[in-house]
Amino acid sequence: TKGGDGGGGGGGGDGGGGAAVAYAGTKDWATEAGGYVDDMSDEQRRILAEFSATVTDEALAEVKWAQETRDSCLLRFLRARQFDAAAAGAMFAAARAWRADRDVPATVAASAEEVLGCLEDEFYAFYQQRYLPTLARGGEPVYVERTGRISIEGLLSVTDKARMLRNHFRAVESTQVALSVRGTRARGAGAAPVETVVTIMDMEGLGTHLINKTAINYVQECTRMDQDNYPEMAGAVVIINAPRIFSAAWGMVKGFLDERTREKIQIMSSPDDWQPRLRELIPPDALPLELGGTLALPGGLWPPSPFATTAVPRGGMARVRLPRTATQLRWWPAAGTLVASVVYVAEGEEGGEEG
Repeated sequence: TKGGDGGGGGGGGDGGGGAAVAYAGTKDWATEAGGYVDDMSDEQRRILAEFSATVTDEALAEVKWAQETRDSCLLRFLRARQFDAAAAGAMFAAARAWRADRDVPATVAASAEEVLGCLEDEFYAFYQQRYLPTLARGGEPVYVERTGRISIEGLLSVTDKARMLRNHFRAVESTQVALSVRGTRARGAGAAPVETVVTIMDMEGLGTHLINKTAINYVQECTRMDQDNYPEMAGAVVIINAPRIFSAAWGMVKGFLDERTREKIQIMSSPDDWQPRLRELIPPDALPLELGGTLALPGGLWPPSPFATTAVPRGGMARVRLPRTATQLRWWPAAGTLVASVVYVAEGEEGGEEG
């Protein structure tokens, strides 16, 4: 029963005090409990049981993550819809249809190269992102990306937006779920399954090149896909090294986010602020050195890309000197015509810059 329903008819009143307050379906739905398997009110338990009775095992298997139970999966949808069972049911059905329409199992089984249509190293050269091999204190996976250094033009020269979105949910369904299974086991028998991910977004290098219609549109579509089909997936989100210009980007993006997600986001500029916060979320020995921890990852947090990329402005010129070990040159023209020449310089010779 939604709060505010009833109360009419007859001479008013509720026929006597002591009746339980109905919070489900209102903004106050979490007043008595958070709506998790280990934190439910009597009202939430009743609604979960009613909702669960409408979901077949076949339907559940298509949506549920490997580490989840029936209850934990359905509770994600109920929390996302304020424990309005009808709205949660519609959301669940839409997520199931979305997965069928995109053949999610086939995408998960494919390689990153097959999904992206380019080498993974090419994609990585323009968009550095990864899941850490370690876990947060609660057993959650940790996802890190160098948001401020993304090259939209570079990405769109090697792949396209649709492929990038497919690769996003491929990573969620494969790497993130595998790490969540590991984190759930680490919590021990009987503990609630890991459902969220800790996200670190490094804004160092952010400029006006990322505050444009193309970038904002991609963020909007990716956000909508996550919120509609992976409800309650977001855990703590820490945005680090935020420059002054970030406020302009944040003003464009925050409207895409639901209120519960916005409440989980912290924006910090100084390492003096964000390093202690990251150590609260992630044990120091599981946090890379580059982020204020003691974990030394092989090759560092951001291993060098085998692709040395150079952006050439329209009408401009760039000269690049390549080592003798280089065996491949590739050009990714975003538009227009690219004119290039290659000059070999024997060892010990001077001049002759390659173009």
